Amino acid sequence: MFGTWFEVWSDHTGSRPYLLIVTNDDADPSRILVIDPIEEYKTVHHDNDYNAVKMWLLEDEYTRVDGRMEM
Repeated sequence: MFGTWFEVWSDHTGSRPYLLIVTNDDADPSRILVIDPIEEYKTVHHDNDYNAVKMWLLEDEYTRVDGRMEM
């Protein structure tokens, strides 16, 4: 499921922050996944273009937590 890197994105507009994980797919590193840890790590969105994933998150007011964690 997780590739070689991941980012944490947060929506902190509600009463508590909601986190999503963005990572590349270990089976297809060019595919970018958005994973919801609350939904048993279900993939909630994916695209082959990182910028498209980023725009999808920004539309819902998510912001990237500083730093990228290497696996």
